[in-house]
Amino acid sequence: MFEEQHPVRDETDRPTRLIRIREVQHRVGLGRSTIYRWMAEGKFPKPVRLGSYAVAWNDADIENWVKELTAPKPKKYGALRDSEIPRSGRCADS
Repeated sequence: MFEEQHPVRDETDRPTRLIRIREVQHRVGLGRSTIYRWMAEGKFPKPVRLGSYAVAWNDADIENWVKELTAPKPKKYGALRDSEIPRSGRCADS
């Protein structure tokens, strides 16, 4: 009965929430000028215009940007795992 009255929503059903610059700054840990510079460079999501002087960001855009930024990247270089170290059977001192 509860499910009929309150259907479970998944991520795509969530209503759009707009957030202002202070919350964006708090969420991403960047200053206002860095956010606007990165927007101009295409490195940060663009806001939605609310009026002549007001803008806000789509919450999902910011959330996705953070997820993308923090997603594990494939290693190009780095330390070898112990199993990848070649073994010659001799010590380096010999």
